[in-house]
Amino acid sequence: MDMKARTNWTLPLIVVSAVLTCGGVGCGPARESAPTQQPPRPVLTAARDRQITMFGELPQQAPAPYFTCMWNSLRQHTWAEEGADFDADIESTGRRMVFASTRHSPNPDLYLKGVDGVAVTALTTDPFSDVQPGFSPDGSRVAFASDRSGNWDLWVMGIDGGQPVQVTDGPGQEVGPSWSPDGRIYFTRSAAAGQERENIWSLLPPGAIEPATMLTRKDIWGTALGGAVIGGGPKEAGN
Repeated sequence: MDMKARTNWTLPLIVVSAVLTCGGVGCGPARESAPTQQPPRPVLTAARDRQITMFGELPQQAPAPYFTCMWNSLRQHTWAEEGADFDADIESTGRRMVFASTRHSPNPDLYLKGVDGVAVTALTTDPFSDVQPGFSPDGSRVAFASDRSGNWDLWVMGIDGGQPVQVTDGPGQEVGPSWSPDGRIYFTRSAAAGQERENIWSLLPPGAIEPATMLTRKDIWGTALGGAVIGGGPKEAGN
């Protein structure tokens, strides 16, 4: 075979070999594979802004409207233009409410109004703090906590006015009065100054008559009026 024929036969083989080699790995610069995209990680709203409010609102955004699950049942009963209304208690009939407010003074006073009414009547107007009012079972009186004696004590007054009557006077603090159906006032009484113990106590306010109660094992009976025994003597059991 002459040289010319041999050249014509081997040239296509070299070209095919070169094409196969360049198509494989290692021919030319190596390609970098595209990075795999990861799904975005969830980010809490609080992580984006540390100043998020307790209602889940951001300071730079308009506040979201507030709705409850029972939006139709939400009603407003007081409209204080200054100060605040708080410590509401509803009469047993559901017609009147008593509450504390700073609408007219930096120190809270007590107010009376109809639950569905607008007119408000001031029960107390003094430079002291009168708070936590509670209706008596018949709705004629209100018990409340006040610091007017220099200490937090319980006071009782009629809803028609008159001077409040002090019903506790001790070294501790008496607050949070709540009437029971039998006329007793339950309240929280703290220990003496410097101590942190608190317990629940109860008392009969002045004018309350407690049913006959056995005072001793000798069947001595008596009736308490404002906490004082006003009667007594031997009584047969069952009489």
